[in-house]
Amino acid sequence: MTSERLQRQIDRLLDEAEKAVSAEDWARVTDLANRVLALDTENGDARGFVALAAGTTAGPSPVGQSPTLASLRVLAV
Repeated sequence: MTSERLQRQIDRLLDEAEKAVSAEDWARVTDLANRVLALDTENGDARGFVALAAGTTAGPSPVGQSPTLASLRVLAV
């Protein structure tokens, strides 16, 4: 079980990753998500961020648009 202190750090890192998604800063998204995974290897949100960032660096999405925060939420479900 994650302590309150670690959970606050995880939440802060995920908030920063969410802002990086909005800025389409995929390297930062990956870095922040990996930092969360170092604290909590099973964190679904962080895994979703990593998958999203990996998908954007692989090339254009099928519809030719960058993923949005809404698409990230779908990945996290």
